[in-house]
Amino acid sequence: MTLDNLSLDDMTLDNLSLDDMTLDNRSLDDMTLDNLSLDAMTLDNLSLDDMTLDNCSLDDMTLDNLSLDDMTLDNLSLDDMTLDDHSLDDMTLDNLSLDDMILDNLSLDDMTLDNLSLDGMTLDNLSLDDMTLDNLSLDDMTLDNLSLDDMTLDNLSLDDMTLDNLSLDDMTLDNLSLDDMTLDNLSLDDMTLDNLSLDDMTLDNLSLDDMTFSNHEVYCVYDASHICVDPSALDG
Repeated sequence: MTLDNLSLDDMTLDNLSLDDMTLDNRSLDDMTLDNLSLDAMTLDNLSLDDMTLDNCSLDDMTLDNLSLDDMTLDNLSLDDMTLDDHSLDDMTLDNLSLDDMILDNLSLDDMTLDNLSLDGMTLDNLSLDDMTLDNLSLDDMTLDNLSLDDMTLDNLSLDDMTLDNLSLDDMTLDNLSLDDMTLDNLSLDDMTLDNLSLDDMTLDNLSLDDMTFSNHEVYCVYDASHICVDPSALDG
């Protein structure tokens, strides 16, 4: 189907399927949706504000200017998507999967996230500011201008990543893993780190100002000249 200017406000929908559709200026505001499928769609200016979504699937979609503000989402899948100017502000998300996506200007500000997976993604200008994250996985990613400022992170994994201009300022990190990474212009200022692992990393222009380290473990850290740095140099 092709739908222009469709409004489905203030509705309760169960088992809704909108697969293989083209939607322009679609509004689904103030709705309760169970088992919503929007697979293989092209969406322009989609608004899903103030919604409660259970088991929502938005797979294989191209989305421009998608707004999912002020939503409660359980088991949301946004796999294999291309997103421009995506906003997921002020949301509570459980078991969110954003795997294998290309994201430009993604904002996930002021969110509470449990079991967030951003694996296998290319991210430009990603902002995850002021968030509480449990069991965050950002494995196998290429990140430009990643900001994780003012966050509380438990069990954060950033393994096998290439990071440019990474900022992790003013954070409390428990059980942080940054294994097998290449980092340029990394800032970890004013942080408290417990059980930090920086195994087999190449670090250029690393800033570790005003930090507290407990039980840090560094097998080999390389400077810009690819010379192994004494791990004790990271103390204080």
